[in-house]
Amino acid sequence: RRQPSWQKRKNSLTVEIRDIISYFALREMGHNGAELGKMLNITRSAVSFAANRGEKAVRENSTLRKLIVSNSKS
Repeated sequence: RRQPSWQKRKNSLTVEIRDIISYFALREMGHNGAELGKMLNITRSAVSFAANRGEKAVRENSTLRKLIVSNSKS
C-alpha cells in the first residue's frame, strides 16, 4: 500500500549524505547554490541550510573528512 506523499519521511541517512554533498560542493568546491539545488531537487536556501548541517557533520567526524578529501584527490 502506497503512503500519501505528505506522510513520507526522509531517510535520515539520505538527508545526512545530501548535507555533506552540499557542504563540499558549495563551500569546498565553489559550486553555485542555485545549480546545486536543481541537481538535488531542493531550493537554494535549502542548499545553504544543508551545507551548514554538512559542515557540522564533517567537523564532528574527522575520519569522514579525511575519507572524502583523500578520495577526491584520486
